[in-house]
Amino acid sequence: FDAIGLLLMIRVNREHQVIMSRRRVPCLDHYLDGVNMSLWPRFKAVFDAHLRSVVDASASPAALNTLWAGSGVSTGGAGDMPVHAHYVTRRYAEFAASMTALGDGLGVGSVAGDGQLESNLERLRGAVGDLLLKLAGKFSTRKRRTVFLVNNYDCVCAVLREAKPVVVDDDGGASGSGKGGKTL
Repeated sequence: FDAIGLLLMIRVNREHQVIMSRRRVPCLDHYLDGVNMSLWPRFKAVFDAHLRSVVDASASPAALNTLWAGSGVSTGGAGDMPVHAHYVTRRYAEFAASMTALGDGLGVGSVAGDGQLESNLERLRGAVGDLLLKLAGKFSTRKRRTVFLVNNYDCVCAVLREAKPVVVDDDGGASGSGKGGKTL
């Protein structure tokens, strides 16, 4: 199963609940609640598998070496390793941006509304941060470790900034705050 696909299904289901409530048609409430109750545990299991994958990779020296080998690293010494953002960082950033964008519309009254999605994303952020620190430890100099970490954190910030929706304020001005106005 796909975590983004499952959260998208949860979001669509939530939108249907809102529409039915607005139209005062309660006949599908029980069904839509049941769909929601069956999707969230599956989403949690898939998300936990993503988290476990990152934690396991961080804990295993062999997995760390595999991650280095797959990142376009030269065969020279640690000083020759590139300090560009690692592909795992980009994947994490895209995943977190998708989760955040889809989770924003779930609102109060859903499981995401009580902070569960944010908590899961925070745990994943911590695990990816730990993985990056261990990957940075492979560099021979402190300067290269620091540059590697800065490049990776910048990649995450850039992807999240790019994914932030543009909102048109009530007076017609555009902002990236995501509060008030209409989303484009």
